[in-house]
Amino acid sequence: SPPASHTVLSAPSGVVSQKNDQLDQETFSYLDIELMKEFQGGDQNNWVMSPASIKTALSLVYEGANGETAEELGMAMRLPENSVLARGQLLAFQRSLQTPSNLTSVRSASRVLVRKGMQVKEPYRMTVGKDYGGDVVTADFDHPDEVVKEVNAWCNDITKGAIPQIISSGSLTADSSLIIVNAIYFHAKWKTQFESTTKGCFITGKDECTMTDMMRVRGTFRKALVPTLNSYVIELPYEDSRYSLVIVLPTRRNGIRQVVKDLAHNPLGPILERLPFNYLILHVPKFTAEYSQSLKKVLIDLGVNTMFSDASDLSGMFGGPAHTKVTDVIHKAKIDVTEDGTTASAGTAVFAETLSQSSAIPFKVDHPFLFFIHDAAAGSLFGGQYSKPKDGQPIQMMNGQTLMYDGQRIRPYGPMSQPYPYGREKRNRTQPQATIFVDY
Repeated sequence: SPPASHTVLSAPSGVVSQKNDQLDQETFSYLDIELMKEFQGGDQNNWVMSPASIKTALSLVYEGANGETAEELGMAMRLPENSVLARGQLLAFQRSLQTPSNLTSVRSASRVLVRKGMQVKEPYRMTVGKDYGGDVVTADFDHPDEVVKEVNAWCNDITKGAIPQIISSGSLTADSSLIIVNAIYFHAKWKTQFESTTKGCFITGKDECTMTDMMRVRGTFRKALVPTLNSYVIELPYEDSRYSLVIVLPTRRNGIRQVVKDLAHNPLGPILERLPFNYLILHVPKFTAEYSQSLKKVLIDLGVNTMFSDASDLSGMFGGPAHTKVTDVIHKAKIDVTEDGTTASAGTAVFAETLSQSSAIPFKVDHPFLFFIHDAAAGSLFGGQYSKPKDGQPIQMMNGQTLMYDGQRIRPYGPMSQPYPYGREKRNRTQPQATIFVDY
């Protein structure tokens, strides 16, 4: 039987209908997992992307698209076929994203740069300003270096220096006429501050682990085993508990690819609503992850083809004879997870005081996992994978034997310091910054 601290959570099934002015988060988040499956096809061990930023940039294209161009974007984002209902979902998402927080710094900003002389339709200009909090500005594309400098300076300001350069002069061609940019910045302190950081073993292979910085905290956290994901799901709240870091830790060290596939049918939102509280001694690696790449091939693989072709229809964006098509979608994202945070709130402290010190159960996040920065209102702001510490000393373990490192005993298995699986639970198997270039 599973350890007493491991609650087994059954994921609910079915889609709950939503009013048009409410975000159908479960449906709208499907693209997030489709993107993650595509990202896993790369050769990076650690990566992060912002579904919120990518979807905002694609939404700005959708707002100016018609015909097959709009249909493909709508299908990729799982929007209703009715354009009025579709816009209702996009606006609900933007309202959720832009709702201010006094305790957490979240900023989403959009900018549309168009070539001088192109006629931007006034309804589109108003939509960008009113519904997306962005602006439409003219740019001199005959001097690409100046345009690049302007875009990068804007992105650097929005992300507070985290992404100083999102495009290069080589990204623009003589025919470039439009750039759509969205940038998202997120900074928050923990609700329960990490107490200490020590070296710990992060398992990277059958007989290998890497010694890396492991952060330790004792407190009340929501955690459960989710059989439909074959994973533990742990939620670490920030000061504003609307936001949290969600870790999905597979029960098998090599199970991370299957978990992403299973998330498509077991979305995080309903799971997080039902996670129970546990009093834990939690060990989490301190980590950084980055991503920088074109999304053109990824989007084409997901069925978004027409906007990149000569059949592209952006007639809702421009008046006059201009014909435009999207040439590329560039995405950059970065995340740093560190010890910074503040003491737990009174509510959590009261709950914790009902449990004795001895009831705290150790739980180590010590092998490849998925992570999400989750917004209870808008869904996943960021999502990614952490598989291997960037810096650290590899330790070879022969036949699963216990080794010593710097005076501490190292075991090759598990967050409970016991062989895999962590218990004999029965498992049931049952789914930053985006920039768009356009030329004509």
